[in-house]
Amino acid sequence: MKDLKSKQALFEALDWGIFSIGGIIAAFLLPATIVVTLLIQQPIPKGPLANIPALSKLYLFLFLVGAAWHAMHRIRFVLYGFGLSRYRRGVTVATMVALALIIVFALEVIYSL
Repeated sequence: MKDLKSKQALFEALDWGIFSIGGIIAAFLLPATIVVTLLIQQPIPKGPLANIPALSKLYLFLFLVGAAWHAMHRIRFVLYGFGLSRYRRGVTVATMVALALIIVFALEVIYSL
């Protein structure tokens, strides 16, 4: 029983940690990334993102997933606020499925670059 509680506490700490990282991404890095991208945008013959290095693709992936995790976490607690806490498992599953779809979309976008 104690082992299960410690695992739940670890998962909750990781969940809130990823949530806070996503909040930082959404609050600080999103505007900075938009400004920097607009300032250094140069025409490239094959498209605006034709020659992105692997590290930039990793940054984009973590950027999209972190912001998506933050959004899904907030949406989940908003749904709880609407009184759907008795459907806790369903709300969690729905938000995780939405997050998985966003991750797949992010991978598709980054893979196509």
